[in-house]
Amino acid sequence: MNPPATSDTGTQALTEALRLSFRVLRGLMVLLAAAYLASGIFVVPQHERALVLRFGKVAGLGPDSIKEPGLHWTWPRPFSEIVRVTTERVQTLDTTSFWYGRGSDFQDNTGAGDTLRPESDGYVVTGDANLLHHRWALRYTVADPYAYRFGFADTEDLLRAELDRAVVHVSARYAVDRALRTDLENYRAEVDRVVRARLDDLHLGLRVQGVDILAIAPPPQVAAAFDAVTQSAQERAQLISDAHAYAVRAVNEAQGEAARRRAEGETARQARLSETTSRADAFARLYPKWRANPDVVGRTLLQDGVRRALAGVEEKYVVHRRASGQEIRLLLGPEQKITAEELK
Repeated sequence: MNPPATSDTGTQALTEALRLSFRVLRGLMVLLAAAYLASGIFVVPQHERALVLRFGKVAGLGPDSIKEPGLHWTWPRPFSEIVRVTTERVQTLDTTSFWYGRGSDFQDNTGAGDTLRPESDGYVVTGDANLLHHRWALRYTVADPYAYRFGFADTEDLLRAELDRAVVHVSARYAVDRALRTDLENYRAEVDRVVRARLDDLHLGLRVQGVDILAIAPPPQVAAAFDAVTQSAQERAQLISDAHAYAVRAVNEAQGEAARRRAEGETARQARLSETTSRADAFARLYPKWRANPDVVGRTLLQDGVRRALAGVEEKYVVHRRASGQEIRLLLGPEQKITAEELK
């Protein structure tokens, strides 16, 4: 008698099921492996650079260690780690170490209190032993991603410390009036120069774009006194400006008057020169005649002189004294001017 075929059929079905399960599992493993390898694909944007850490060390040597913008692949975690560094964009780091409350955002003296609180209020000491409050900002771009990311443990904290150091160093050489009003731009430029020189020595792999003063103010407790000094300085500058304007106006008027008088003098000189030249010419013509007949020429000149003298006189008197001592005076009226109508 033959055994039933039920057990063989069940075994065969179980074998087929196991075989199918292994195939599915193998396919899933292949897909998982492909997905795992595909997860190593990464894109570096245009404004970034990337470094690949393989087992904790930077993969590649020199320029090859820096991944430029584009599509890249590396072994996924836990074998590799991607470190991204922003390079093309200007980054800004600010410091409030010298401001009210060491980081407060208020711009006025509200809540500053009646006295300075050294434990919470930041400040800097100027060269003339005064106090100032500042807020500064450092703008920079990353030039060497490797040096910037792995040169120091915390680059931003180091940058902030160096910025604070430069502010303290430069402030000690500036009087409060120069730093606050009269020489603010040079004050900022000097801090910029000190920061650049220091960061170049540290080789942080960044390029400084500029240092800016976000805010500067005297201690609020003495702000009124500083305002009074500023007002006095403005009034003084206005008075000096008015004095300069008056001086310029006075000089211009004096120069104009001098030019007018010189012109009048030159005109008088030319007239006198012309008159003298004319008389010299007349004398030169008359002199030979006088040498030839001095009596006649003398009487003629006398009569001509008397005629010219009498021409400008309204009333004329002729005085004749007789031998007896009697004096006779004759009044000669002005000459009658005959108009053109009377001649008709």
